[in-house]
Amino acid sequence: RTVAGLDAPWLRTLRDLAKNAGRTVRAYADGVRNRYAHPIAYALGCITAYVLGKQMLVPAGSLSRMLDPVFWFGAFWPYVSFVLLIPAAALLRVLFREVRRTTAEYYVLALYLAAQVSLMELVLVVLARFDLSPDAVVYLVRAIEVLYATGAIVHFTGERRWHGWLRALAGVA
Repeated sequence: RTVAGLDAPWLRTLRDLAKNAGRTVRAYADGVRNRYAHPIAYALGCITAYVLGKQMLVPAGSLSRMLDPVFWFGAFWPYVSFVLLIPAAALLRVLFREVRRTTAEYYVLALYLAAQVSLMELVLVVLARFDLSPDAVVYLVRAIEVLYATGAIVHFTGERRWHGWLRALAGVA
């Protein structure tokens, strides 16, 4: 089944990551792979949607477009995150060393989170295009992104005590 060119695993991945990212990534890491989109393909698709949306929606002469590194590097900059997420995954493995997860599993978590955050940023781009994003909305969305990623890490690792939340927050920051 497809909806607007997206097959069922993509839609299921989007829905399940929005509902409980930690549990979804844990299921993927534990071998339930046919239900969900591949993390690299999913991240690539979401980041590409963000880049295309930003290219099309930000006015050509705006100051934000001139100062944004996405435009200076020809929309290449967001794709660097695929490489930068590797040390982030290694850091999460160190922060949660008592949890029996590999760096590759933390990399899958980081890819899925980067994809979801890029979709949240796309919402900000759309709101900004129609002048619906005052600073308070931008700060609120950024706070939601941090809480979302922190909660996903906590649910993925199973470390739900206060120090697990602090370590997850350190991994996000």
